[in-house]
Amino acid sequence: FIEKDLSLQFLDNTPNVIPNAYWHQELPTGEKVFKMTLGVSVLYAPFFFMAHVYALLTGSVTNGFSTPYQLSIGLSGVFYACMGLLILRKLLRKYYSEKEVAITLLIVCFGTNLYNYASKEAALSHAFSFFLFSALLWVNYKWHQHPTLKKSLVLGCIAGLIILIRPTNIVVLLLVLLYGIVDGHSIKAKLRFLFYHKKQVLVFVLTLIVVLLPQFLYWHKITGSWLVYTYGNEKLYLLQPHIAEVLFSFRKGWLIYTPVMIFALVGISFIKGQARDYIVAIVVFMLINSYVISSW
Repeated sequence: FIEKDLSLQFLDNTPNVIPNAYWHQELPTGEKVFKMTLGVSVLYAPFFFMAHVYALLTGSVTNGFSTPYQLSIGLSGVFYACMGLLILRKLLRKYYSEKEVAITLLIVCFGTNLYNYASKEAALSHAFSFFLFSALLWVNYKWHQHPTLKKSLVLGCIAGLIILIRPTNIVVLLLVLLYGIVDGHSIKAKLRFLFYHKKQVLVFVLTLIVVLLPQFLYWHKITGSWLVYTYGNEKLYLLQPHIAEVLFSFRKGWLIYTPVMIFALVGISFIKGQARDYIVAIVVFMLINSYVISSW
């Protein structure tokens, strides 16, 4: 919207470009492509445009990186983290008391990395993912209560954005697919439910694809290929996962630096009532997601 050059060729021709402002990769064929998929940019957009209008009206530098943009994008992380907490509260209140939910939200906000990603590093993808995961869980709950085409559309948009933010987040679809499955009988019931509401399922799938489409169009416009690997030498080593290090190392061990989640893991076995609909979905999602993270 500012440089009007998706090919990023202006980086070769423009002096005084802010160092490291554009996180891109140069392919062996010479094209420059953004390293990250465009999901975060979509959620940035309202805050970017507000900052851009403000910069134009006040005579600030309109290069996308001056103070108005920095403040606005920083506030976007705060906004999405707060929205994620509010949506998560709505879902948890379906199963637990106000006191239990309040304590849980305080722990999630201040006992995990969420506070960091809503403040110091608010421009990174994590607060945005937290918002979308909360939204997915809420709409998924409502969709299973009464599937409609509108809810299918919203669910597809949310799932598509989650994948656009980080492609490996595609495993989040397991939370939708496995919700409500607790035993063999519930598997059959879930299959019947999905077949009976096949129109809504089709709308969900088509919407998800449409949301992903701009990314493929961008890659095709720049490189001529519909699918482009933009992470250089970074890869998934699926046969060499570092599970123990991801969970317990002093480098970035999850349970070392977020020990409160030990209680969350143990607590899965104590889930009762209607909330049991999530047990299989959560366990399978966590196992596969942890494996993928450990292989990166």
